[in-house]
Amino acid sequence: MQNAARAIILNDRQPTDVRVSMAQSFIKSLKGTAREKQINQTFDELLTRPLTDRDLPELYAQYLASKNMPDSAYVPVMKKIL
Repeated sequence: MQNAARAIILNDRQPTDVRVSMAQSFIKSLKGTAREKQINQTFDELLTRPLTDRDLPELYAQYLASKNMPDSAYVPVMKKIL
């Protein structure tokens, strides 16, 4: 499931609502597991690409906040949002 979800999240031809929904499920299924680093890897890759909206970066920022990440972790996300 994670590989299919990752492919959809990274596919900019998919509608944004589908990608966000898949990202929410992806985060929920991996958060707190040994494979949680896949969340950061997926979003790190996503943030290197041109984005047409802010929904996915905002979702990632919410995830980072839930993990109490340091402010420096938000810099790439904020650059995409702003």
